Amino acid sequence: MIANLTTDMHTTCMGRFVIDLPQGMNTRGGYVILYYGLDRNFKTVEVTIQNTDTTPQKMADSIAAQAAKIAEDDNWETKKSMLLEHRMINEYAIYLRYQESFASAVGIKRELYLLMGKTLVKLHAESYEGLRDDPSNPIEPGEKVDERLFKLASQIRAYDDAEKAGPGFCLGQVVIDSDHDEESSHVSFSMPQYPDLSFTSDGKALTPDNEEPPLLQRMQKVSGRSDVHMLRKGEVTLGGMRAQEWLASGSTIMTINSCFLPFNPCVRSRFARPQMSFSLKAGGQLRGSRTFVNSSFTPGEGLAMWDAIIKSVRPRPNAVAPRSADKSAQ
Repeated sequence: MIANLTTDMHTTCMGRFVIDLPQGMNTRGGYVILYYGLDRNFKTVEVTIQNTDTTPQKMADSIAAQAAKIAEDDNWETKKSMLLEHRMINEYAIYLRYQESFASAVGIKRELYLLMGKTLVKLHAESYEGLRDDPSNPIEPGEKVDERLFKLASQIRAYDDAEKAGPGFCLGQVVIDSDHDEESSHVSFSMPQYPDLSFTSDGKALTPDNEEPPLLQRMQKVSGRSDVHMLRKGEVTLGGMRAQEWLASGSTIMTINSCFLPFNPCVRSRFARPQMSFSLKAGGQLRGSRTFVNSSFTPGEGLAMWDAIIKSVRPRPNAVAPRSADKSAQ
């Protein structure tokens, strides 16, 4: 079975990398948070995969239903509908603006939905209006937040060939070529024929504020448990970077495979050499239900699939375009 799944794999664009996945394993969902600025006043936009196979009409119907649901409720402060705006820009773009909370009129959610090919993505940001301006943390006007959303929309494109996706961060079948300063992502993959199987990828370009210990050190506390069967652990190389892996199976036959890539402190290449982690799991609770099942794969099969996927991780050609700040630093 594993030979059949891993002999003819397909290449997928993932963040700033490409990876080979078994036939039938495709992007289920995910998001990337883009950070603009690195000081205390940074701003963010979250880009989320909403659907990987939709049409303009289905998109319009889905968001119209969402807007109608929001409009049913009134804000307790304004005594008016929480829905502030529902605007069809064109058949491929829809804008929503609504209040974040029943109890306050301060927080405003701003969302721009884009259909790129068959992929529906949501661009989400928030504004806070009516607050007293603080010079150390100035309040950004809502119009400025919208300006950022629409500029980002112009920097997103669909692609066909993963190896030739060009500069930017790949999220499913779209590429985001923005001028952001940091990116933090989570992407999941699944196989309909094996609903208990999931493969996930997490990435962050910069070192987090509270950096965790290395993977092998973190997993020491569970390595000696009687219900954990160790498959393999140690130092490895992944995508040309130093990494660690910890692979085990549990008593429920749920295979748990993890890999961690330490952050490379070279600022100019932070997007090309991010902190990353991967996980392959099979068995346990099925997504969206209370049903628990045994793994569709034996530990040995899970290990073989892991090796076939992980060893294929490689930097994507031209994934990181030179920026003016980078050029001046060279």
